[in-house]
Amino acid sequence: MGTPRPRPLPGDAVVQAYARAGAGVALEPKPHRSLFDFQRVRAVAVGASATITFAVNARSLLLVATSGDRVAAPGEYALSFELGDGATSEAMEVKLVGPQLVVEPFPSVA
Repeated sequence: MGTPRPRPLPGDAVVQAYARAGAGVALEPKPHRSLFDFQRVRAVAVGASATITFAVNARSLLLVATSGDRVAAPGEYALSFELGDGATSEAMEVKLVGPQLVVEPFPSVA
């Protein structure tokens, strides 16, 4: 994605990558959205842009169940990429297929 530098001074830009589970995701409760990655681009000149790449995989979409387990829950997810001011620069939809799966069980107290 491109990171435009709209501000009047050169500087760094931080792009945050969020995932939001759609209505078809069965796991409840769902978070409003989850930060799954971020990247900083250094020294972006005024009026310039920089290109960055995010790797999105099933781990990017893990949700936390009420038990504390991290779960891969099938369904549609909305991805958004933001420049820290709350405005979405890019957005896309992805779909996770397969059975619901506990990827990281919450540690039990022994």
